[in-house]
Amino acid sequence: MEQKNAVQWCTGDEHNESGNINEEPFIRIKMMEKRMKKLDLVDKEVPIEFKVNFFGDKDSENMIVSWGSPKGAIIESLNQLKEEGLSAGFIQIRMIHPLPSAYLKGMLQNKKRIIDVEDNFTAQLGGVIAEHVAIKPTHYILKYTGRPMMTTEVYQALKAVLQDKAAERQVLTLGS
Repeated sequence: MEQKNAVQWCTGDEHNESGNINEEPFIRIKMMEKRMKKLDLVDKEVPIEFKVNFFGDKDSENMIVSWGSPKGAIIESLNQLKEEGLSAGFIQIRMIHPLPSAYLKGMLQNKKRIIDVEDNFTAQLGGVIAEHVAIKPTHYILKYTGRPMMTTEVYQALKAVLQDKAAERQVLTLGS
């Protein structure tokens, strides 16, 4: 509905210590700095075992990174690959923000293959790792059909990577 001579007042999302809307730049700066300090505290206080799970061989030259639902298919695939003499480690990232960057850097640096396994088109986790850890995955195994990753397709994709028979980006489609 149109109002003649009306003044539209839009408040922002910032608030002061009491929770009241406040548009003053110095309050916005203060509250933003307060929120960022909370992230620093989370990064220091939350134990690494709550931020990541690790499966497989820590000394392998191959490291898988993933988050969320691919976990089961990856672990089953690791077990199958191990029976065939192929090794890899798997870092399941449980806390994305703040990202456990120091841990990831220690685990990923000097690895021959870093394989990002994700249920999305853009390899979001791989991008976050590249941004915050400055280590880019060497391979991407992605599925974005809306269907869950199946052990069979993850196993085949990982095996192809470990045997140097895979493209940098593999798109899974089983069950489509």
